[in-house]
Amino acid sequence: MQRHRLERARPAQAAVCPRAEGGGVSFDGDHRRRLRAVHRWHELRRPDRHRRAGRSGRAAGPVRPGGRHRRAVEPPVEGGGRGRAAAPDAGSAGRALRRGWRGERGRGRRAQGARSATGRGGSCGRCRRIRGGSRVSRTALVTGANSGLGLATVLALARAGVDTVGSVRTAAKAEAVLAAADAAGVEVRTVLLDVTDAAGGKDVIERIRPDILVNNAGGTAFAPVLDVSEEDARHQLETALFGPMRLARFAVPHMRERGWGRVVQISSLAGRITYPLLGWYQAGKHALEAASGALRVELAGAGIDVVVVSPGGFRSGATEEMADAVERHRGTAFATAFRRMDLGFSIMKPLWSEPETVADTIALAATTKSPRSRYVVGVDAHLTLLVHQATEPFAMVRALKEGVVRRVTGL
Repeated sequence: MQRHRLERARPAQAAVCPRAEGGGVSFDGDHRRRLRAVHRWHELRRPDRHRRAGRSGRAAGPVRPGGRHRRAVEPPVEGGGRGRAAAPDAGSAGRALRRGWRGERGRGRRAQGARSATGRGGSCGRCRRIRGGSRVSRTALVTGANSGLGLATVLALARAGVDTVGSVRTAAKAEAVLAAADAAGVEVRTVLLDVTDAAGGKDVIERIRPDILVNNAGGTAFAPVLDVSEEDARHQLETALFGPMRLARFAVPHMRERGWGRVVQISSLAGRITYPLLGWYQAGKHALEAASGALRVELAGAGIDVVVVSPGGFRSGATEEMADAVERHRGTAFATAFRRMDLGFSIMKPLWSEPETVADTIALAATTKSPRSRYVVGVDAHLTLLVHQATEPFAMVRALKEGVVRRVTGL
C-alpha cells in the first residue's frame, strides 16, 4: 500500500526497491509486475486485513472457493518464516502467482466448458441451451398444427432449438406445415393424429415420447346451449377436454422416467368467464383448466410442470366461424344476438394479438426453467379479466353485469 502511494507521489523519480540489497536499484517494468503479484498474493492470503474487506472483514471467517478473494498458489518462503515471501526473481513467483489467481477465473473455467464436435464452443441446433436450463435435447409434440396458432407454435419451438413434431389430420395439411417450415428456415416433423382417437394418440406418444406436450387442437362452436345435439356436445368435450388429458396420461410416464416434462394446455378467456352462445366451448375450457390445476399439483414432485396459456382474441378461423353462425341463425330468436356478437368481434379486433405473439408465449412456457402456472396473452384478455375479477365477488354487481350482457346481446 505504501509503495503505491510512493510511486504516485514521486512520478518523476525512479522508485527504489526496498528489498534490493545495496540500495539504489530502480524498478523496471518486469520488477514492478512481480511486486504487484506479490502484493496481490498478500491480499489473497489475508483478505480480512485487506482494505476491500470492510469493517466486518475480520469476522468474516475463511474465504470460500470461488468467492471474491480466491486463494493463490503460495510463493516459496525463506527460512520457513510465516508470511515472508522470498524476493521475486525473473520467472518464478510472479508467473506462479498470476497463474494461481487468474487461472481460476479464466483458463480453468474455459477448460471446464464442453466443446462441440466442430471444435467450437456452443452446440448444435437440437442441443442448445433451453431458456434458463441446461444443454439438453428436447422433443415437443404440438397438436392442431395445421394452421393458425398451432402452426405458429411449431415454428416458434423449432426456432428455440426444440425438436418439434406437429400433429395434423390429413397428408395435405402435413405438406402445408412442412412448406411453412421451409419458408421459415427451420426443420420440423409432422404426424397424422386425431386427438379424439385414443388408440392413435397412444401410438403417436409411444413413437415420439415427447418431453413437451402442447395441447392446442380444438375449435370454437358458436351455438345456443340447447341447440347443440348431444353428439356434437360430446365431440366438443372430447376435443377440448378428454383428448388433451388422454395424451397427457400417455406422455407423463415417459416424462417421469427422464425426471423432466412440460404439459402446456392452450385455453382461452372462455376458461375463466362465460358468454352466451358459447356454452359448450366454455364448458370444455373450464373443465380443462380445473383438471390442469389439479394435475399441476399432482405432478409437481416429479419435475413435470403443467402450464395453462390463456390468450385473448387473435387472428384465426374463429372469425369465419362467427360469420357462418350469423348466417345459420338468420331469422331465428338468436339472430340479433349473433349479429351483435359479430359486431363486438369487429370492435375488439384492434386489441387482438397476432398468432406469432401468442406462439412466442407458448414457446416461453414450454422451454423456460421455471414457468408460471398461467400465462395470459393480449391486451383484451388482461382488460377483460381485470373487469371480471373486480366485479365477481359482488352478487349485485354480477346480476347487473348479466343484465348488461342481455341488453347488449338482445337476449
